Amino acid sequence: MRLYHYNNNMKMKIILLLLAIGLAGCTTKEEPLAKRTPVILPPSLVPEVENQPEIQPDQWAEKTFKGKWITTRNRRLDGIMNCHARRTGDVYDCRFWGTWQGIDFEYNVKFDGPLENLNGHEITIDGARYKWSGTIVDGVFVGEFASNRYDGSFDLKEKVVTVPYPEK
Repeated sequence: MRLYHYNNNMKMKIILLLLAIGLAGCTTKEEPLAKRTPVILPPSLVPEVENQPEIQPDQWAEKTFKGKWITTRNRRLDGIMNCHARRTGDVYDCRFWGTWQGIDFEYNVKFDGPLENLNGHEITIDGARYKWSGTIVDGVFVGEFASNRYDGSFDLKEKVVTVPYPEK
C-alpha cells in the first residue's frame, strides 16, 4: 500500500513539474515591433495592385435646398426660396417654392448636365420666358435666372435630410 501511495505522490509531483515547465514556456516575452527585422521582397514577388476606381462625383437621388434669391433688374424681389431636386442620371427635376410678400410661389424647372454646369429648360412665369443655369457643388445650389422682365440669382444650401443614390 505504501508503494502505491508513494507512486501517487510522485505522479502528482511530475504533473506539477510538467505544468510549471509548460507555463514557463508560455510566458516568454515577444520583442517589440520596432526591433523586428523587416522583410524586403524582390519586385517579382510583390503582388500587383489593381488601380482604384475613379472617385465618382456626388451621387444622390433627391436633395432639398433652402436659401436666398434676389432679382437684379427692374424691382428688387428678394426672398427665401426652397428647392427639392430629384435626380435621374444627368437630369434634375427641381421644384422651387417660397413666399414673397405674403404670396406663395412655385415653379418647376428641369436642368440637364453635370453638377458643375447645369442648364435649365426655359419656363414661362407670368408671360415672361425664363432661362436658368446653375451648379450644385458641396451641398450648395447656386444659380441664375433671366428673362425680358427680371434677372436674378439664388444661393441655396442643402438641408440635412437626403435620400442616397442607389448603388449599382
